[in-house]
Amino acid sequence: MMGRFAAPTVIRTTAIILVAIVLAWVSLALTLSLNNARRNPVLASKMWSGNTLAEAALAEQTISETTTASARVLARGHAVTSLMNQPGNPVAARVMGVTAGLDGDLKGMARWLSYSERYSRRDLPVQLALIELAVQHGQINETLMHYDRALRVFAPQPGLVDVLVAATNAPDVRQALIPVVRRNPPWRQSYLIQLVESGHASPETIYTTLRSSHLDPRQPLDRRILGEATALLVGRGKVALARNLAGITGGGVRNGGFEQANLYPPLDWKLTDSTDLSGVVEQGIRERNGNALFVESHNDASGIVAEQVVSLVPGTHILSLTSGDGTGTTAEAPMVTISCAGRSDTIASMPLPVAKDAVRAFRMSFAVPAQCAAQRLAIVATPSSGLDTVRPWIDDVTLTHVP
Repeated sequence: MMGRFAAPTVIRTTAIILVAIVLAWVSLALTLSLNNARRNPVLASKMWSGNTLAEAALAEQTISETTTASARVLARGHAVTSLMNQPGNPVAARVMGVTAGLDGDLKGMARWLSYSERYSRRDLPVQLALIELAVQHGQINETLMHYDRALRVFAPQPGLVDVLVAATNAPDVRQALIPVVRRNPPWRQSYLIQLVESGHASPETIYTTLRSSHLDPRQPLDRRILGEATALLVGRGKVALARNLAGITGGGVRNGGFEQANLYPPLDWKLTDSTDLSGVVEQGIRERNGNALFVESHNDASGIVAEQVVSLVPGTHILSLTSGDGTGTTAEAPMVTISCAGRSDTIASMPLPVAKDAVRAFRMSFAVPAQCAAQRLAIVATPSSGLDTVRPWIDDVTLTHVP
C-alpha cells in the first residue's frame, strides 16, 4: 500500500510546495510592485503585469517626458490598462484628460478631469487644470471652488495664494470669495496674511475683505492681521479706512495715560525700541500712579521715540500733558511735534517744559489746516537732549478741540 500511495503523496506535497512558492512570489511581487509603482513604474510593471498603480505612473511618466503623438498614444494605452483594472484611478484618468487636451478635445479633457476629481480631490494637477478651465469660461464660483479644494489639501501653497490675492482686486471675484473666507477654511489665515503682506492688494481690497471676514481681535493671529493691515492702510494714506477696520471711533489721542496695550500702532502709540533710542512705557515715579512714557537716548542719538496718528477736524486744538525729570534747559529738552500725516510740513513744535526733579503741566495751542485730514503726534529726542543721565517722562496726553 505504501508503494501505491507514495507517488501521489509526493506529487501532492510537491504541488503544495509549488503553490506556496507561487503565492509567496505573487505576494512579494505585488508588495514590491506597489512600493515601486511610483518610484520605478517600469520595474513595477514587469514584476506585476497590469499593476494599476504602475500603469498609471507609466502613463504619467510618458506624457511628462514628451507630448508627441506617439507618446500620447503610449500614455493613453498605459492609462487605459490602469483604468481597466481600477476604474477609479485618478492619475490614469488625469492622463486621459491631458492627452485629450493635447489632441484638441477640450470637452473630453474636461470630462476626464471631472471623472478623476470624482475619485480623488487630492490631485493638485487636476485641480489646477480645472481652475484654468473655469477661468477660461469666466466661471468665478467654479474657479473658487477648485481653489478651495486645492488649498484645503495642499495649503500653504504660496503660488496659489499669490494668484488668489491678486485676483481679489477684481470686485466680482472679491464678492464671490468673501463668503468662502467667512466659512473659515483651513487656508483662511494664510490667505489673509498674504493679502496684507504681499503688496499686491489695493487698500480698498484689504479693507473690504478683512472687514467682511469677521476677524476676532481677541484671537492672537486675527489681531496680528488687523494690526498689520491697519499700519499698512495708514502708511498708504487711508487713515479713515484703518480706523473703521480697527473699530476705532473718534479722532483724538488714544491711551494718553499709557495704561492700555497698543494694539493698532500707529493709531495707538508706536514706540521706538533700539539700542540708542527708545520710548519705554513703565511704572511712573514718586507720587504718580500708573504708567508713563520714558524717553531714552544714548550716544547723542536723536529721532522719534513715540508717535501716534490722530484725526482732528480743521480748526484750533490744544495739546495737554504732564512731564517730569527734565534735562535742565529748554534747548536740551525733547520736542513735541504735530505734522500732517504723510507730509513733512510741521503744524506745531515745542520743547517739553523744563522740570528737573518736578512735575510740570504742558499746553500747546495749534491750528489744523483744512487740507490735513490726519495728523502725526510725535515725541522727539533732539541731538542735544543729553539724556544719558536723565529719563524725561510724559503722561496724561490729551487733545481738545476749541470751537
